Amino acid sequence: MLFLTHSLTKLKISERHRLQLWVISNNILEVDGNEKIDPEKASILSLCKVIPQEYPSITCRCIDITLKNCQNTLHSEAGEGDTYGIIDQLLNELMAVSSTLVVAYRGSYRWVQTFEPLLLESVLEEKIPLKKQDVYLFTGGLESIEVVLAEYLAKTFQAKLIFIENLTFPEKHEYLQWLDTHVQEDNVSCKLQKLLELEKLCAKILVIRADTTNYEQIYQSLYSENIGNINGVIYSNRIKHENIFSSIPEICQIELKKILDSQLCTINILEKVLENIKLDFWIISSSLSSILGGFGLCLYSASNQIIDSFITKRNQNSSLPWYTVNWEKLQLNLIQEKKQLNMHTELKQLLI
Repeated sequence: MLFLTHSLTKLKISERHRLQLWVISNNILEVDGNEKIDPEKASILSLCKVIPQEYPSITCRCIDITLKNCQNTLHSEAGEGDTYGIIDQLLNELMAVSSTLVVAYRGSYRWVQTFEPLLLESVLEEKIPLKKQDVYLFTGGLESIEVVLAEYLAKTFQAKLIFIENLTFPEKHEYLQWLDTHVQEDNVSCKLQKLLELEKLCAKILVIRADTTNYEQIYQSLYSENIGNINGVIYSNRIKHENIFSSIPEICQIELKKILDSQLCTINILEKVLENIKLDFWIISSSLSSILGGFGLCLYSASNQIIDSFITKRNQNSSLPWYTVNWEKLQLNLIQEKKQLNMHTELKQLLI
């Protein structure tokens, strides 16, 4: 789909003669709960959103169907009937004049994707089982949103906090030396300043250094510290922002595969490492770009769409609750956030 778009844009299609692209997918949308969601295939939804944003002369529509009933009864009369029914539905949809961009067919019903406004309740702990002095793991390290949530947990629940940072992050005995030898705006310096502020709250904090795509490193780092029980996981991706903002013509096959593969690789590894720990929940930080797309955000939207679909799949067959939070802003300013926003205002503005 991506490289088809590369070729089509060379035709210099005018807005006067709009081109329509139809994507027919299988089980990438949850409608009745019986779908076998494929997170990797779901990334096509992001392309359908971003392509018309970057190329106004192209319209993309996605039609999602389910084929499992046909496959199970392929040689039966019912199976043939189901197959012909889907073909008729697709033909009718392809010939119809409709502005609906995402449609799903389940049985004889046509479903349209819509979004409704929801009043956000201020009391978060009623929804998620947060308890005093529990242990929470932040897989994205000391990024700004994670730090805001960690500060809330430390103040309100006296929580014990574990952050996973990469291998280049300084050791604890090197913190002060790093701050003395680097500018205040340095990314690591900003993280260290936040870490020191959290410690002033008398919070119990552990920073482990590991590659989140390496099972052995994560396993050894967590279990060598004798952490014991972990009650909740707050997960966010670690895609470097300079690698994620690209217009469609700038995206190459290697980069696309690397970024999308890394999303499922990281969360699958973390899930495997923690499989024997009785967790209360996972909270996954995603982005509104998976819903809205955005000019130059094809890769970012697709990577978050994969995570959103992964969580949908997990919630279909797991008793452990997985929560997705689609944030509006990609990253807060680590230095200014403390001065400009208190935590509750920040959450209310960012959470959706």
